[in-house]
Amino acid sequence: MAKAAGLEVFGFFIFGFEDDSPETMMDTINFAKSLHLDLAKASIMIQFPGSPLYYRYKAKNLLYPPGDYKNFNAYIPPRLVYKHPGLDWSVIEKYQEKFYRSFYFNPAYIIRRLKSAFKNGTLLDDIMSAFKMNWFRKKYQEN
Repeated sequence: MAKAAGLEVFGFFIFGFEDDSPETMMDTINFAKSLHLDLAKASIMIQFPGSPLYYRYKAKNLLYPPGDYKNFNAYIPPRLVYKHPGLDWSVIEKYQEKFYRSFYFNPAYIIRRLKSAFKNGTLLDDIMSAFKMNWFRKKYQEN
């Protein structure tokens, strides 16, 4: 309905839940691609203090350093805040990177975006924005 009304449609996705696996993360990528979104963002789950998830991870001793609230914000890499109970961080980050590459380099998405850019007169802006993006994952430093 939003598309029919001429609105851009955004999707927000999260990787790294307790029961995530390579298969479920790939399902998320495929689901995002199937929605024909205009833009998409993929984050890695982080449990904020006071949330049920925070207390569950605290009880399992997965937070580090325990009780250090300075690390709990939306900008620090989750790998610096907690240990994932079932996956190595390299796997989660690989699927987050794969999400962006699969979504934005999908030929169907590129064609839709080009058609929209021609129609709206934003082709040059879209191309310039694409070149400004860092499409390669940066390794997180632990300091």
